[in-house]
Amino acid sequence: MDNIPLSPVVASSAKSSAASVLTPEGRKAESSSASRLLILQSMVPLATNLVSSQLEALSNRLADQLFKLSDQAVRPEEAKLSLEAHQLIKRNSTTFYRLVAGQINAALSKEVSVFNTRKRVKKDQQYLDNTAQTYEEMEGKILLRNASHALEVLNAEPLVMLNTLIGRILYRMPIDVSQNPFRPEIFVKAVHQAWMELDPNPASQLLILRLLQPAVFLQLNPLLDEINQELMARGIR
Repeated sequence: MDNIPLSPVVASSAKSSAASVLTPEGRKAESSSASRLLILQSMVPLATNLVSSQLEALSNRLADQLFKLSDQAVRPEEAKLSLEAHQLIKRNSTTFYRLVAGQINAALSKEVSVFNTRKRVKKDQQYLDNTAQTYEEMEGKILLRNASHALEVLNAEPLVMLNTLIGRILYRMPIDVSQNPFRPEIFVKAVHQAWMELDPNPASQLLILRLLQPAVFLQLNPLLDEINQELMARGIR
């Protein structure tokens, strides 16, 4: 019985299918890359738990600063705003803890998920945002930039180490801080977003941003150190 040759269409299809099949080496490399990215993803609950252990202290520092501000403010409206914010966080501390932990977890999970697509941002453009339409929005962007930058400077050493380790997870050069899923900006934004959920008053939201200075904010140095140690314990060096 004569052999029936494959039609050109079938042959072409078979060739295309064969080309799309990964070689054993290709499958191994893909699996290795995915497993190493999972290491980075596993740092999210670690960071969230470390933040959660600091939330009572953060809440107390914020409450203290708000009370001092209410006592020292020259303008009556600022004194009233500060005192109301102080009372709000004292009455709703548990809710505030839950909101911050939830925002931190969601923000870090999102950052890790887009890690492979995030491009290096030039230092002078890192906080550039032209979406602010009002004076209050513009002030909020500036306060966020200043708070984030102050924390980056204070935590420069563990951040540089983490940039290096994250770069090695996917066999890259050390990443820039603007690509780091655990950069201070993410934590500042998350805490501020939590306060926005707690208090819809725009004036109160700007007030809290002004208070998110290194002495009041979450202590990021031990948090970043712990992430670095955990990554090195998993063989990332």
